[in-house]
Amino acid sequence: MTGRPIYIGLGGNLGEVAANFSRTAETLGALGRVAARSSIWRSVPLDVSGTQPDFLNAVLCLHSSLALPEVLRALQCIEAGAGRPLRRARGSARTLDLDILLAGARGEEISSSPGLSVPHPRFAERDFVLWPLAEIAPELRPGGASSIAELRAQCIDRGLHRLDVPGWPGG
Repeated sequence: MTGRPIYIGLGGNLGEVAANFSRTAETLGALGRVAARSSIWRSVPLDVSGTQPDFLNAVLCLHSSLALPEVLRALQCIEAGAGRPLRRARGSARTLDLDILLAGARGEEISSSPGLSVPHPRFAERDFVLWPLAEIAPELRPGGASSIAELRAQCIDRGLHRLDVPGWPGG
C-alpha cells in the first residue's frame, strides 16, 4: 500500500503507555505502512489540570492514501481501545492521545474541519512534538518555512528525556 506520509503524535501518562504506543503502531499498519518511529521521550505535563504523572511522547510516520478524516476516525477508535473516553475534560490525564501533526511529502497538506486541523495548530511550539519529529523528519519544511530541525533548535526545551524502551524500534 502506498500513499503520502502522515505524521502522528503519540502521548499518554496513564497506564501502560509504551505498550499502547506499540499497539497503536501495529494497528496503524492496517491503514498503510508505518515508515518510521521516533524514540519515546518523557516530558513534564503541559497545560494540564491538577498534578499528573509525566507524559511519554513519540511520533510515527504512516504512509497511507486514506483521507485525513478517515485517519482521524481510526485514531479515535485506537484511543478508545486503550481506555480513553471519547469525551473528557481538557487537560485531563490520558492513557493515549493521538494527533495528526502534519501530512504530505513536505508537510504541505492542509485540512480544516470540526475536530481536525492539519497542520496541528501548536506542533511548532511543543518540544515534546518537535524533538521526536526531528528524529524522523528533520528536513521536513511545513509551509515551506523553517525545517523541523530549525524549529526544534528555536523551541524551549522543558527537560525532555529520551528513553530506551525495550520492544520499541524508534530513534
